[in-house]
Amino acid sequence: RIVSESNKKLARKIFEEIWNQGSLPLADEMYDGDYVAHISHHPEAIRGVEAFKQFVALFQALHSDLQFTVEDQIAEGDQVVTRWTARSPGLGTDVAVTGISIHRLADGRFVESWDNWDTISALQARGQQVFDKIGLSI
Repeated sequence: RIVSESNKKLARKIFEEIWNQGSLPLADEMYDGDYVAHISHHPEAIRGVEAFKQFVALFQALHSDLQFTVEDQIAEGDQVVTRWTARSPGLGTDVAVTGISIHRLADGRFVESWDNWDTISALQARGQQVFDKIGLSI
């Protein structure tokens, strides 16, 4: 039980400090050098801490005001499941993208993850912004 709670805190740090605050050097402490991320709608797995940090930096450059909120977590053994919501003032206050991430740890470091999120909401919000600019509705 103590390990599960500790793992949940570590997973929460990913969203609060790496994604929300851009603390990319923290990834070097939290992730194994051979970390593998399986991200929905991404053609290949992201392999290694440096590749992960580059992915986060690119994502943050494209969506600089995106903020993640951890909604729920379940931990068992070496895995943590986190249900989250991401909001961006640039997309409008009523737009939320939801997702679920599963992280696997070994020796207190993240070694693998699986991430799925609602890309349709994000695309619809972006599409609506474009249409709003020209006075149309989708």
